[in-house]
Amino acid sequence: MVDKRQNLRGAFICALGSFLFGALTPVAFASEKPEQPVSFRRDIAPILLDNCLACHGAKKAEGGYRVDSYDQLLKPGDSGETPLAPVEHAASELLRRITSSDEFERMPAESEPLPQEHIDRIAQWIEAGARFDGRDPSLSLSLVIPPARHADPPQSYPRPMPITATAFSPDGTQILASGYHEVTVWNVEDSTLSRRIKNIGQRVYRLSFSADGRTLAVACGEPGKSGEVRLVNFETGEVAGVVARSRDVVLDVAFRPDSNELA
Repeated sequence: MVDKRQNLRGAFICALGSFLFGALTPVAFASEKPEQPVSFRRDIAPILLDNCLACHGAKKAEGGYRVDSYDQLLKPGDSGETPLAPVEHAASELLRRITSSDEFERMPAESEPLPQEHIDRIAQWIEAGARFDGRDPSLSLSLVIPPARHADPPQSYPRPMPITATAFSPDGTQILASGYHEVTVWNVEDSTLSRRIKNIGQRVYRLSFSADGRTLAVACGEPGKSGEVRLVNFETGEVAGVVARSRDVVLDVAFRPDSNELA
């Protein structure tokens, strides 16, 4: 059975050549402009994740202050000053630090000041009450931020591209293969394309199914820029969530057998 599956995998990788050809023009993530009121999940958490987490996370908390979750963001650091004070005329230490003209006090430390657009957004959020609009304020920033909508894959592939990940469906009737911003699903019996799962990172490096076969974990990303693990409802092809984000591609992911634990 193992040899048969290996032979099928090899045959399908060859068969994909008739389909996986395309212009690999770099495509940016779809963007959306922030709307009022300012959202912690959509507008504030990404700023903190990109600019503050390196010095104020769980492993390294300069000044005893952490920003890796909304709950932590509210707790004073060693100075004892209130980080967020959504009351008129009250001082918010976080806002004071990101607007300070003193380079030794300004955050982020040893870096360029935040863009004025980001500062204004944080100020608006604090003035509006610094509310949390997510499901669980104790979750890490990477799990709070809504999944980005990735670009659609090309309609066809006029030039070949590498196949970097394959996997059989739990019932063995289909084989999945990586594409550009997609996962393609093929029928084992007749080698025909069954469907295309979109809204996936630029390159796919690993595919893993949950024990019940309902959830597909996709390790993906854009080399040198970003990476993530997307959870896909295999029946519908819809992205259910993102459980990990990084500054480079995610090369591997796996479900623990007979459980929902994911490595």
